Amino acid sequence: MVASSPPDHRLEFDLATLKRFGGAYAPALRDGDWWRLVTAAFVHGSPEHIAWNMISLFFLGIYLEPRYAPLRYISVYLACGIASSAASAAWYWSTDLVQVGASGAISGLVGAGAVSAWHMGARGRVFRNSMIVWAIVVIVNGFAYSANNVAHAAGLVTGAIAVAIFGRRGRAALSSREVGRSLDDAQGAACPGCGAANPAGSRFCGRCGGGLELSPAPP
Repeated sequence: MVASSPPDHRLEFDLATLKRFGGAYAPALRDGDWWRLVTAAFVHGSPEHIAWNMISLFFLGIYLEPRYAPLRYISVYLACGIASSAASAAWYWSTDLVQVGASGAISGLVGAGAVSAWHMGARGRVFRNSMIVWAIVVIVNGFAYSANNVAHAAGLVTGAIAVAIFGRRGRAALSSREVGRSLDDAQGAACPGCGAANPAGSRFCGRCGGGLELSPAPP
């Protein structure tokens, strides 16, 4: 995008570039370009925009990817990205604005992290509170800098709901899957179905959703 932009728009891309590379653009969506709901979460308005989003993703991923296992983590991220793009497209359906950025999907991870940490020990509560503060900062900055708070809010809600029920069945969806003492427990049992390692106290596998034999959380 930098290479293909006019010289005066290489640090902040113009609308034509954003549309050409896959931004969510209502007129194009009305013409059937629904794939833009996916690509919009990977297109950014400037090099600075993607840099800040990737820094946020890195710090969230350190804690959440090991907790959920890669497949669950990627699935939650993509679901939040699509949901935030769809909500944003619906909100701006009658405009010519172009919606881009991964912040909706990243906000989804914030919501997911807050729910995951809710029933953990002291360290979990600290992480939960930091996620709540992060969510508030995202929304406030959205108003301050005219960012897309529709996408942010949709991502937060989708992530919170998705992590509560993802890979769960029946009444099990109403109870906590993560009951370990922290977000980075190294001890735990391997899943008998797929072999993935899971934190101590987990009732369900973070990768395939299969049931696990309960092992006591570390003291």
